[in-house]
Formats: sequence, C-alpha cells, structure tokens
Amino acid sequence: MALGWPIHLKSGLENPKNSRGKFLTVSATNCEELLRDEVLRGPSIFAQLMAVASLREGERDLYRHRLAQQFGLIEVDQALRRLHLAVFAKWLNFSVRQQRSDLDVYLTTSEADKRVISTLPELGRRLAPSGARLAEYDVFVQDLWLLAVVLRADSCQKECEREIVSHHSAELAER
Repeated sequence: MALGWPIHLKSGLENPKNSRGKFLTVSATNCEELLRDEVLRGPSIFAQLMAVASLREGERDLYRHRLAQQFGLIEVDQALRRLHLAVFAKWLNFSVRQQRSDLDVYLTTSEADKRVISTLPELGRRLAPSGARLAEYDVFVQDLWLLAVVLRADSCQKECEREIVSHHSAELAER
C-alpha cells in the first residue's frame, strides 16, 4: 500500500521525485528500511543495540520514533521490535573476542565514558529486547559481565604498567 505523505530523507527533500519528475510515495514496507537507516547508524553493533533500545519505553514496552507520524505507532513498534531482535541476535552470535572488539569500537567512537564498563551487566537488562528468550537474555548478561571484568582487568594492567615504567624511570633518573 502506498502512502502519499511527505517524508524527510537524509537529503532533506519532501516528496522526492524520481528521474521522470513523478513524486515518489512511501510504502509501509519501507518503514523498517527507513528505521534501519536512521537508527542503526552506529559504528558498532553495541552502539546500534544502545540506539534501538533507547527507543523503547520500559513501562509500556512500546517503541517510539518520529516515523510513527507517517507509518503509525503499531507499524513502527513492530519494525523496531524486529530490528532490536536482529541486532541482539547479531551480538549474541559474536564470540567474546568479537564482542570485546565491538565494544572497544563503541567506547572509542562514542561519547560514552569509561564508567560504562562498570555498568555493563546492568545495561544488559535494558538492552535486551523483550522478545528475547530467557536463555538468550542470561547469555547476554553473562557476556556483558565477563566483558566488564576483562575490560577492568585490562585497565588495571595498563595502570600497573604505567606505574612500573614511571617508577623505573624515576630510579634511572636518580642514578
């Protein structure tokens, strides 16, 4: 079904025209594609998970996005649920090493500070889609807990190495 409502694309045009000068229409099937293009822009799967999860209202378990004006609340909610589950499944299919690399990308490219590391297991409760199975949810939270431990250990190791280098440099300077 084609809808004749104006849409705002990345170019900022309303009612874009095709090469023949005819106005294009947006079909309801484009809802998920438009949401994917807009919501899942993050450089990492973890960033995408954060983005899609942020659109869910916790108490009502309803996803909201401005595209609901064009497609309706139900269509947007269902499309975002599918996207959330897809991104969640992609993350779960990563090995822990891949999750670590992806999380490193997130931490270096986002405005998130290092405190995110200590809150990873708690974040898991908000990031998991409501349609996830209990076993998937458990694995997700356990993986985030493990990643938090590994990242804290790496941070401590780097701090210890800096201390050793600093101490060693000071000893050499005294000689």
